[in-house]
Amino acid sequence: MKASQLVTIRPLGRQDAASYRALRIAALEAEPEAFSADLEEVRRRDFAWFERRLDVQAPSAHFGAFLDDNLVGLASLSVESSAKQRHRGLVTGVFVAQEARGRGLAARLLGGVIAYASKHVDVLDLAVGTDNTPARALYGRLGFRPYGVMRDALRVDGRSIDEELMALDLRARD
Repeated sequence: MKASQLVTIRPLGRQDAASYRALRIAALEAEPEAFSADLEEVRRRDFAWFERRLDVQAPSAHFGAFLDDNLVGLASLSVESSAKQRHRGLVTGVFVAQEARGRGLAARLLGGVIAYASKHVDVLDLAVGTDNTPARALYGRLGFRPYGVMRDALRVDGRSIDEELMALDLRARD
């Protein structure tokens, strides 16, 4: 990372909808096997859909990693409102643009999500493709532990993708 590049991790809002839309589409183009969303379905959505998507109720939130003022990373936290489920959060949509990789941004972005989530939930869950070795390693370094595999979780171009289910117990953290 250049010394002149300022890294910022922050929640996204409606004002970020254009950048969010562009990066979300880039993520689906670059890594279709990593997301449950379909590229063509997302491309068909109007701009207002992206604004509404970013207008979530806390504690759910979408986070962005910025290099200077450029959005280069995404991660989302979803928390159910049900009394029986609101102690768990689900991390989804994690992506760092190719040109910004190798700088530790994914770890910093997820660190921001984890710090925020630790104020609201006890456990974080996520699912990651069993073939996605770099992401699985990152999640492991951050303390996520596998607890199962969802067979045939996604189908991309007729190919079956299994996903490893991982969890981070935020109560066990220092």
